Amino acid sequence: MAWERKLMRTVRVQNDQVVGTLAHLITAIAEQGGNVGEINLIKEGHRSVVREITVYAEDNAQLERITHEMYLAAAQTIADMTPSGELVPSPLDKKVHRAVARAVAEKAVEQGLARAEYEPYLD
Repeated sequence: MAWERKLMRTVRVQNDQVVGTLAHLITAIAEQGGNVGEINLIKEGHRSVVREITVYAEDNAQLERITHEMYLAAAQTIADMTPSGELVPSPLDKKVHRAVARAVAEKAVEQGLARAEYEPYLD
């Protein structure tokens, strides 16, 4: 892959200290067509973690589809879907995947990045 011909954006993401959140964020980036480059741990606390994630995309239009707010929507949904007393929701639970996809799609519509109104086809 010719990384030198791709556009790059580094975003700083703060999320709850929940096992699996980083994996879900990387999956959300990939589902929007982005490639993850470098990941740097900036700050780690008992309740939250801050990372800088470098994302590569083919063009500016693709890069703009992946926003910081979308990462936050995905992370918040994962945290909200975590059962009481558990560290992370089950990665096999399709409801979690649907909820994350829904949250990211709704954020894209809210930001004016989606061309059409969100239709809850995942429900």
